[in-house]
Order: sequence, then structure tokens, then C-alpha cells
Amino acid sequence: TNAAPNPFNGNVTLGFESPAGVSADKPMVRVYNILGQAVRSIPLVSRTTGSVEWDSRDDAGGQVASGVYFARIESARRVSNTLRLLYVK
Repeated sequence: TNAAPNPFNGNVTLGFESPAGVSADKPMVRVYNILGQAVRSIPLVSRTTGSVEWDSRDDAGGQVASGVYFARIESARRVSNTLRLLYVK
């Protein structure tokens, strides 16, 4: 799992390889703020490897504030390693 560019301004590409068994559990990338609050959920439709892009917006479409964010792949049964992201406006 990786992120590029990091730090980022605007969009960041999150490369991933889902842990074994995740693909059957409707996996998604979840992005959390420094307080541990989920700010964005990006579904991974039937994919176990690849990349997704996060546009630095929350689930409501609002621009997030500059700061540290964490991204990880989650499913009903598994959680991947956590990526640390730095968003700078």
C-alpha cells in the first residue's frame, strides 16, 4: 500500500493490494482525520489490487482542511495497514 504524492495538494493516488479474503467482503478505502473520524469512504468494486484517487474531499463533497489523514482498506472481516497522508493547501 502506498500514496503518491505525499505530501499532496489536491489529489493523491492510493495504491493498494487487499489482504487475502477481503475481496468478498465489499472492501473500501476509508480516510480518517487526525481525530479518528472517518471523512471519506471509497468503494473498491470487485478489485483486490490497483489504485484509487482521493480528491481531498469528504463524503459530503466539502474540501478537507490541511493536516494529517490516515487511509486504509477495510472490509467486514479485515483491515489493511494504515497509510499516513499529509494534505497541504
